[in-house]
Amino acid sequence: MLNFERLPLKHERGFTLDFPAQLPESLAYVKDASDDKELVELAAKDLRTLTTFFEIAAADESWPMAHPQATREMLERLSFHFLEGNLSQELADRTAYAVRSHPVNLLSKVPRDLNIQLKDATVQVSSLLLGTLSPLFATLLSSADKAPDGKWIELPLIPVDVFKMIEDYMETGRSEDLWKMEYPVVLEVYKSAIEWEIGGLPEEAAGILKRYVTQANFIGLIKECMKNRWLAFYAEVLKIANTYDLGVQFTFSDIEFLEIEFNDYRESAIDIFEELRPWITHLGFFGPIVDDPRFTHIITSMRQLVGLRLNEVKAFTNRFLDIPSTLEELDISQNPWLTSDDLKILVEQCPNIKRLNLKNDTGIDYKGFGYLKKLSDLESLTLTKCYQVNEDDLLLICQGCPKLLHLDLEGCERLSGKSFETLSRLLQRLEVLSIARLPITDAELIDLAHRLKNLNQLNLERCDSFSDSGIIEAVQSSFSLKHLKLKHTPVSAGAKEKIASIRPALEID
Repeated sequence: MLNFERLPLKHERGFTLDFPAQLPESLAYVKDASDDKELVELAAKDLRTLTTFFEIAAADESWPMAHPQATREMLERLSFHFLEGNLSQELADRTAYAVRSHPVNLLSKVPRDLNIQLKDATVQVSSLLLGTLSPLFATLLSSADKAPDGKWIELPLIPVDVFKMIEDYMETGRSEDLWKMEYPVVLEVYKSAIEWEIGGLPEEAAGILKRYVTQANFIGLIKECMKNRWLAFYAEVLKIANTYDLGVQFTFSDIEFLEIEFNDYRESAIDIFEELRPWITHLGFFGPIVDDPRFTHIITSMRQLVGLRLNEVKAFTNRFLDIPSTLEELDISQNPWLTSDDLKILVEQCPNIKRLNLKNDTGIDYKGFGYLKKLSDLESLTLTKCYQVNEDDLLLICQGCPKLLHLDLEGCERLSGKSFETLSRLLQRLEVLSIARLPITDAELIDLAHRLKNLNQLNLERCDSFSDSGIIEAVQSSFSLKHLKLKHTPVSAGAKEKIASIRPALEID
């Protein structure tokens, strides 16, 4: 099929000129041009129009190759106005994205209009590409020094081999040769990418740095990552460490925390614990190993312990009485033997708990949920698949835990109707709510969205009792919502498009 938009137009003056494919009607007037110079002048009536035309031209990969001078002229104008502070960051970002998406055709036409003094060399780069690499560089460009030979900035601590890797990423959105570099260079690129707030490059560098993690050095690297707040590298180090059979597993959550879970108490596990003890914030114990003197020794030696995870423990043990009273997070999920009396002991032992996970703890009843009021600072409660929870239990929880910000009721199948009114009326501080697998109706969903003014995350997965109109109206009522989970719901593709138009920034899973 012929693409008539790409056919050249013949003018009265005898010239023929082809135009980028997919040229919108709003730019049809540029077809009055008889040559490239006139075309650029018409497209450059203002910077927004010029940017839009350039994006369209860049997307038609054959056009920049057929019109190199016009393409170069557009990039020179956009770069000049950016360096002079006339081109907005939004338009600069759009232009740079187009270049990085088509580097083979466009990079050679981007002007290198900025001088950078590095530690051991002077280089010339594109101000447009550098200034769109990170907010820090955009700010740096605004104060660049003027000289007869152009504008200058200084990065006196950065060697040229490190900057070359960053320049590759700046030009193409990836650093293809970084994998060839030795550890010191890759690490410097990683550190510079963090310092300069270059999105995406720290993760790319961390994916290469992980090649240098070994069983002999991973403990030192964990410490170094936490000390320097190297988040992406920290995540990779923990992944590698978990491939070693040492009796412990590491859980990644944030750079502020280090969690290790004991699988057993072999010598290597204890050695790792002792080496990392000043850095550890969370501990986990799986299965029957809690009923062991070493459990007591470990947790009582942890004055700074923030969180404790006790999953699939066989039964209550008096060793739980050794848990520090300062504990703030307790995950005692997957323990169906846990009774209300057991929960009472734990609550009294750890009155400072802010986060409590009782997932699948089906042995707790009305009396047990009443004890939660003793946790005056409780902010997060997980009751996933606690099938026994009914409307009276939820009322007791809402009345006793008014500070809740995060509540997970997924699969609590005895809740419906009045339950949603109860939690939206009594827990108006909620920011994160999961009612997945529950039968919430349109009216209940709309009322909940209207009352919970601070709600930013809502999980409705596998809820099947509301309609397209219900979820659309709920979203219209929820101005703070940022993340909405709708997997396996009856919501149509059209309704999701409507939601996206109402809340463009809303993330929908």
